[in-house]
Amino acid sequence: MPELFARILSGSPAPLSASVPAALRDVIERCLERDPARRYQHAREVRAALAAIERGTGSPLAVWRRRLRRRPALAASAAALVAAGLVVANVDAVRERLGLGQAEATSLRLAVLPFENLTGNPAQDFLSDGLTEEMITQLGRMDPRLSVVARTSSMRYKGTALPPREIARELGVDYLLEGSARREGNRVRISATLIDARAQTQRWSQTFDRELSGILTLQQDAARGVADALALALFPAEQARLATERPVDPDAHADYLRGLVYWTSGDFDTALELFELARRRAADHPLPYIGIARVWLSRAQSGIVPPAEAVAPIRAALETALSLDPTVPEAHFAEAAVAAWLEWDWSRADAAFRRAIDANPSYAEARAFYAHYLHIVGRGEEAPAHIELAVQLDPFNPLIRALYGVERTMNRRYEEALVQFERARELAPTLRLALNNFAQVYHSLGRYKEALEAERRFWTTIGASDIAELLAREYAAGGYERAMEAAADALAARPGERNVASVHIATLYTRAGRTERAVDWLERAYDARDLNVPYIRAVSVTEPLRDHPRFRALVRRLNLPE
Repeated sequence: MPELFARILSGSPAPLSASVPAALRDVIERCLERDPARRYQHAREVRAALAAIERGTGSPLAVWRRRLRRRPALAASAAALVAAGLVVANVDAVRERLGLGQAEATSLRLAVLPFENLTGNPAQDFLSDGLTEEMITQLGRMDPRLSVVARTSSMRYKGTALPPREIARELGVDYLLEGSARREGNRVRISATLIDARAQTQRWSQTFDRELSGILTLQQDAARGVADALALALFPAEQARLATERPVDPDAHADYLRGLVYWTSGDFDTALELFELARRRAADHPLPYIGIARVWLSRAQSGIVPPAEAVAPIRAALETALSLDPTVPEAHFAEAAVAAWLEWDWSRADAAFRRAIDANPSYAEARAFYAHYLHIVGRGEEAPAHIELAVQLDPFNPLIRALYGVERTMNRRYEEALVQFERARELAPTLRLALNNFAQVYHSLGRYKEALEAERRFWTTIGASDIAELLAREYAAGGYERAMEAAADALAARPGERNVASVHIATLYTRAGRTERAVDWLERAYDARDLNVPYIRAVSVTEPLRDHPRFRALVRRLNLPE
């Protein structure tokens, strides 16, 4: 034991294997920090971090349970750290969190492939595409042991000739659900087949034929069939919900499904028209209201409307949706997003995020944004588990990849962030979130030439070539800081434009070393309810401002937890 203490006090731990999940690696490395101030200060912090991993994704812990069993020396080292008081004092709690000596829960992964439209009429794609999305949602709510790949990643296989085995390999799933839909008058027929991806055998298959008014019940029967085939148990609340589903107006549901297609493609105006039409046809159904809230939230996120303008219509739609069905996970997620990024009500946001994730553990988007929320409120050690599961659930979603990159920057893992932003750019070359953050990461790494080029690429891509040219000209004339200041001055002269965010101007001034001007623009961003303001304490680019009295006052006004 003395030799072990000596190594702990004077040596450096061997690097962890790259196969260690990032979430677990963060916890271990923080426990092993030599500087006591950088380690966890309380046992409850370690317990919270491990609990977040276990809640967010069972697979990393399951893998490491097996490795600890196979490698007694590693387990002994972990026990020695506990005994030395360097991790936590409660050994039983550690064993409980790591699951040592306990049976592992079965975990299954499934992807719903795009339902095939058998009508031969492309105008009816909305029905098959909508069924795909709603089956994903239904199955995601079934059982916490079942992880369901999100829509963005599954829809990329629409019309593909790729064999099921190859699709399963790319998505990392155990099962595939294939289906088809045909509408004839007021009746709809759905066929669904569950495939064991490894064995390449059918696990279950069934055809459903009903009036369109019973389409929601039809979807639920299909989801129940999958659950039975996989021997999954339903939550009591889910059983009750499935038993009480009401008939739906066929035309209203068709309008809602069409609205989803337009919302997903970014045509928010047409989507809103269709959601409003669905609401008028079926005022007692929650889905159209959720669609309306989604449109207004997307408008605010895209800069189409000022954030303050979006709050009232979002709030009204959500209150109605939740009064009609308090179990809908999409409504709780929208509530969380509004509370966190528009109203800065941190406790209400946390509760709404938890309700959304509890209602649908496979809700990738909710988990990704919850990871950001956790960094914003100072609980960053819990974030990796959620963002990593979001990527597993939706690996081909460029937004999820970009959100993962931002999460990595907030963890100061800049090289990992660059990998994620590059992946997001491959999937969506014009995605602003990824393009904008390349420059921030290169700046944090001190790679200023690359930061300049990334900044120029961002402005060129969004159609502001004059700013890109200004950056190049001023860099040639006076260097990096002069270029950043010139761009900030030019943008500051035309506030209110859609492409000009106050926080972006503030970060340009920060990178130019103009602290006072940077804080000026952060205060303007606060007054405008800029959606990026909640991040000011979490991101590294604002570190030069942290000791400024007005910056500290701004953080206090945000009422962020200490």
